[in-house]
Amino acid sequence: MRPMFDRFSRLLAAVLLSSGVAACWGQDRWASMPGFENYRNAQSEARKGRPATFSGRWLNDDQFEYTDAKGSRKVFDFRTMEVVSVNWPSVALDPLPVPQSPARGRQFARVVAPGGKVAAETSGGNVLLIEGEKRTPITTDGGVDRKVKYGSASWVYGEELEQRDAMGFSPDGSKLWFYRFDEREVPIYHLATSQSETYTDLETEAYPKPGFPNPEVDLMVYNVATKKTTKIQVRPGAFNEGIGHYVYGITWRADSSELMFHRMNRKQNHRELCAADPASGAVRVIDSEKAETGWVEYGPLADFSEQSNRTEAGPPPMRDRMLIMTEASGFYNLDWLDTRAGKRSAVTRLRQDVLRVLRRDAQQGLIWVLAGGEGEPYRQQVWRVRDDGTDAKRLTDPETHHTVNLSPDGSKLMDVAQHGDHPPMLRALDGNGKLLAVLEQETHRSTMPAAKWMKTKSTDGSVDLYFRVSYPLGFEASKKYPVLFDVYGGPLPHLWGSPAETYSLSDVLASAGFLVIDVYPRGGTGRGRAFRQAIYEKLGIIEIDDIAAIARAVGALPYAEKSKFGIHGTSYGGYASAMALLRYPDLFHAASASSMVSDWRNYDTTYTERYMGLLPENREAYEAGSTMNYANQLKGWLMLYYGTSDDNTHPSNTLQLARALQRAGKSFELQAGVDQGHSGLNQSRMMEFFIERLILNPDR
Repeated sequence: MRPMFDRFSRLLAAVLLSSGVAACWGQDRWASMPGFENYRNAQSEARKGRPATFSGRWLNDDQFEYTDAKGSRKVFDFRTMEVVSVNWPSVALDPLPVPQSPARGRQFARVVAPGGKVAAETSGGNVLLIEGEKRTPITTDGGVDRKVKYGSASWVYGEELEQRDAMGFSPDGSKLWFYRFDEREVPIYHLATSQSETYTDLETEAYPKPGFPNPEVDLMVYNVATKKTTKIQVRPGAFNEGIGHYVYGITWRADSSELMFHRMNRKQNHRELCAADPASGAVRVIDSEKAETGWVEYGPLADFSEQSNRTEAGPPPMRDRMLIMTEASGFYNLDWLDTRAGKRSAVTRLRQDVLRVLRRDAQQGLIWVLAGGEGEPYRQQVWRVRDDGTDAKRLTDPETHHTVNLSPDGSKLMDVAQHGDHPPMLRALDGNGKLLAVLEQETHRSTMPAAKWMKTKSTDGSVDLYFRVSYPLGFEASKKYPVLFDVYGGPLPHLWGSPAETYSLSDVLASAGFLVIDVYPRGGTGRGRAFRQAIYEKLGIIEIDDIAAIARAVGALPYAEKSKFGIHGTSYGGYASAMALLRYPDLFHAASASSMVSDWRNYDTTYTERYMGLLPENREAYEAGSTMNYANQLKGWLMLYYGTSDDNTHPSNTLQLARALQRAGKSFELQAGVDQGHSGLNQSRMMEFFIERLILNPDR
């Protein structure tokens, strides 16, 4: 499930929901409602006063060019400790070509061997080798009707394992690996499309759901010279027994001697990196990671030892020594992995998640990383450590959040320091983090109020929960405002990054007459494994309890009208919004739930079982996480939205909840995005709903 959630991730929304956008176009009533004019004024004010980012670049080891808060270009020289304005023309850099991506949930249908003279493609469920005008079938027994396919993958592999490749040539071009998927045991989901036309179309997908079989996966290697195909021994036993149920993250060793792949068991609490002999198909295990409780992150082990600007399709070849991320310590940290000997050695052992590698200098033997904060977890910090794991040193001040730009030789840092109550300032630091100069200090330059970060305890008292409050233009603390909670709420993989406590203007949506609250419940990233995996086998419980705890804290604010709480979201955010309204009917009063999962038995196996366990072993948890079981508790106003062509969270999710509400005699509203995919309710229509239900006609 790809998220569409709070402002931290809205920057990625177009990518994450690429198969659909906000639907139900052209709603016109909002423009005549209270607060709309203030909202439009806020849009203008936000554009004028957005805080500076002080983005820039190093000209050399001593000079840093940046843009100040007024848009002027300046250069700071570390040798003279002076700032000078510059007016030379900007250097136009040729943009790197962006690799094309396959459609959502799909893989590339064609790959080209190094040198460009040989290619392979999948067609009709089989793989063909292409040499000039010659097209040679590599497989012949595949076919859509047979539900056996080569050179492409099951939908869940693209959607939930981010597997964009289904075949790939070795670096020397002598061999081609490709998938074989047997989907004969997987039930088909039938989705009616083009429903606004005179005659509809029908899309069919082998879509595995909890309690049903998964597609059986195999890896094959074709030798271009000998025309021989070898089946890789991807699992030691039967498909449904133990490791090798999932096979993904496939690449070649750099010298083409071995095919490298990752495999997991169905429960996804055991992951291995393996190497296969392409001639015999024999497999050896290089690395293994297990979770006694919870899940192991699915992400393939990426090599962080070098900065890369690769633009070609397919994963890079695997080297003999890799710098990898691991959460074996309870927090994401760095290890060296010897992919020949299968041995690890620790590099970092922080008590915060390492979020990414900023730089490695092989000559100096140094690595710089960005990690979560020590006291305030969303105030990210920069650390430096030696290649061998010694001399770990935090270079930044834990009182603020940091965005750092390292000089080419690593001896200097340009640091943008800020936090929720402090506008950004640009600072020059030496290589050990010592403050040399404050170059720029941003001020609040807008009539728009700044958003404010706050925290409260979870209901069980075990953790601090953070939330961000946005205020309307012209906010008056003596008044009371209805509240809109903007939620996602679901589990997020580490690779999506972490929220950051930056200084920001309030969300302009608040200026329609609300407080807008972004929430960061358990299941999110940046705070270690225990925080991230507290939701295991408890989807719909723990994260909803956390959202409720935040709502109670917001209700204690003197300017919050606690009898007028609305909540909205899309995808997992739609599920969280509906569950919050249904499970806490006296706390939330209106919800807009778009493209939701209503019951985890309706969603795909790969995502669901990772977080909920296997259905036969955990039926009570699946029941507890079903919105239908709370339909009779509805008290407030509920708006449901779905795309009629949603191949991700199928329309049956929303329709099942609608049926349960009807059987319970509950009133609700329903909007359909006609011929839309995975998408969200149009913002104008959503605001009409909340203004009607929380401001104009709040009484049920």
